[in-house]
Amino acid sequence: MKFATISTGGSIVSNGEEASLTLRKVTENPVHYSSTFSAGGKKVGYLVYNGFKYTFHDELNAIFGDFKSAGIQELVLDLRYNGGGSVLTSAYLASMIHAGASTSDVFGKLIYNSKNSGDNGAYPFYNEARIYDKEGEYTGSKASINRLSSLSRIYVITTDDTASASEMIINGLSPYMTVIKVGTTTYGKNVGSFTVYDSPDFGATGANPNHKNAMQPITFKIFNKLDQSDYTKGFKPDYEQKEYISDMKPFGDINEPLLKIALDHIAGIIPKPQDVKNLKLQTEHIFSSFEKKPFSKEMYIIPSELSHE
Repeated sequence: MKFATISTGGSIVSNGEEASLTLRKVTENPVHYSSTFSAGGKKVGYLVYNGFKYTFHDELNAIFGDFKSAGIQELVLDLRYNGGGSVLTSAYLASMIHAGASTSDVFGKLIYNSKNSGDNGAYPFYNEARIYDKEGEYTGSKASINRLSSLSRIYVITTDDTASASEMIINGLSPYMTVIKVGTTTYGKNVGSFTVYDSPDFGATGANPNHKNAMQPITFKIFNKLDQSDYTKGFKPDYEQKEYISDMKPFGDINEPLLKIALDHIAGIIPKPQDVKNLKLQTEHIFSSFEKKPFSKEMYIIPSELSHE
């Protein structure tokens, strides 16, 4: 890379200096933030989780190991910016949350159309999580899931960016425990896909090297244990609270409006939504990068993952 100087007149003049750059792939860790609080005499775990990425199972499981060691009694799961991702990862997260999880219990069902009903399947709760490297390859190792043993309910912070695999957590855990939703109505996506390549079996192996694109058609619908999948209009919050730019605070700040509602409820205080804002603040819009990001709200299965479990 060569450096230059921009003159006051706007012309660009090389200054003769050069530097070499090394291109590195950067992957965001979706396990964005975690902390513990005390509310109403109870120890509360708080996790901001921004994407169901199957290449971060170790990191997610480690956080729940920390929660177990801390002896948390309540959990606030912040999915406000989580547009979804891997169905398997959703099942693993549910297995970390549900105290009475059993591999014989159904977390979620994948139901295809009548022409492909032979592909129907179900995700149970798991005792172990498969570990993938950051390139998406299975390492051959599994980690014992750090399951919390004290939860009978969970608080989930939601917005309209909460979609797909995030909504699967709400739907899949509801038959087993109380799910208290704080924020605004979720996106409403109860369907998913898998990647189709130009190859004899539509898998990545043997794909035509001249074709650089693949497809992700909608192929299945998600149901819970009770065969419920009626959230195409999203899950409405139990305690509604919009986000306002003027009131935004760092993750983990106990006065952040959405987190505060959850902590107040845990403490036995009746949550009070924010006072009505004046017209100027009511029309404030929090821009989300998800609006410009393709596949930001997705739910997918890893090729052949069910046959490996």
